Amino acid sequence: MRLTNLADILRGAGLEVTEVDGWRNRGHADFPTTPKTIVMHHTAGPAASRNSSDYPSLSTVRDGRPGLSGPLAQLGLGRSGRWYVIASGVAWHTGATWTRAQNNFYAIGVEAENSGSEPWPDVQLDSYRRGVKALADAYGIPYSSVLGHKEICKPASRKPVCPSIDMAAFRASLSTGATPAPAASAAPAQAPAASAGGYYTGRVDGVQRVIDGDLGPMTVKGLQLLLRDKGYYTQKLDGTPREVDGDFGGQTVKALQRWLQDRGYYTEKIDGTRRVVDGEFGPMTVKALQLYLRDRGHYTQALDGSPREVDGDFGPMTVKALQHWLQQAS
Repeated sequence: MRLTNLADILRGAGLEVTEVDGWRNRGHADFPTTPKTIVMHHTAGPAASRNSSDYPSLSTVRDGRPGLSGPLAQLGLGRSGRWYVIASGVAWHTGATWTRAQNNFYAIGVEAENSGSEPWPDVQLDSYRRGVKALADAYGIPYSSVLGHKEICKPASRKPVCPSIDMAAFRASLSTGATPAPAASAAPAQAPAASAGGYYTGRVDGVQRVIDGDLGPMTVKGLQLLLRDKGYYTQKLDGTPREVDGDFGGQTVKALQRWLQDRGYYTEKIDGTRRVVDGEFGPMTVKALQLYLRDRGHYTQALDGSPREVDGDFGPMTVKALQHWLQQAS
C-alpha cells in the first residue's frame, strides 16, 4: 500500500503542508500492510545559526546521500512547524532495528530539521506533536509505538541522541496535548541514595537515572555492569575483552542470553524451540527477558496500569521493566 493520504491527514490537523513534487510516486517499495510504528528523527543538518531556511535538508531526505538512495523519510518537518510530504512508499530511515514492526517496511519516518544540539523552537515541537498524533490516530498506531530513532536502532549506540527530544515526555504529550520538552541536559545531577547494588542509579557515575523506557547508553551500561559482576560479561568466556561502553552489541546480548539460559528462561522448555547463544537480540531473547522480568514483578501492569504481554517486542514498556530491575538489583 501507499500512504497517499499523508497530506490530507496533516492538513486535517490544522497544520501547514508542502507537497513535494512527485511524492505520491516516490518510495523504494509499497508498504506490505498498514504502518505499525512512527519513528522520529532529527536531520543533523546545519544549525539555524548557519542556515536559517525552513528545511535545508529537503534534497538529502528526498534524494539520498552517497551510499544510500532516497527517499530517507516519508515526511519532513521544518523549523517553522511546516510539514513536507516527500514520499508515499517505503523510505530508508531506520537501519537495523530490534523488532520487525520498527523497520523501514512497517514504519513511517519523520525527519525534523534540527542539528541535534540546537534548541527546538516551540512552534516546531508543537507541530511535531500535533502531526504525529494525527498520523498515529489515522493509522491506528498506539502512542507507545511512537519511537525515537535512538529507541529502535540496533546497536543502541548507533543513534544515541536522535532525536534530541525527551521521548517519554513526547509520548505523554500525545494524550495530554501539552507541548513536549527537548531532551534534558546531560549535565551530571546530584547522585541519589543507592542500594548496595543499584545498577541503574547515580551510584554508577553520579548521573541521575530516570525510568523512561529509553534504551540509551546509561541503561545498557547498567546491564553490562550487572552481567560483568555476575561473571557473564567477561573475557574468560571466549577470550574477547569486554568493555562497559553502553553498546548493546553481540557480546552484551550473548552475556544476557547466557544469564537467562542459566535461570531457565532462554531454553526450549518455554515453547519447544531450541535456543542458541548467538548474540542476536530477536523475539525469543526478548520473550525470555520479559518472562524473567514478569516473574520478578517488574514487567507487570502494577507498575503503571498498562497491561503487559510476553510478545517479544522490545518496546518502551519492556525497557522500563529492565530499568526498574537494574535499579533494584544487587
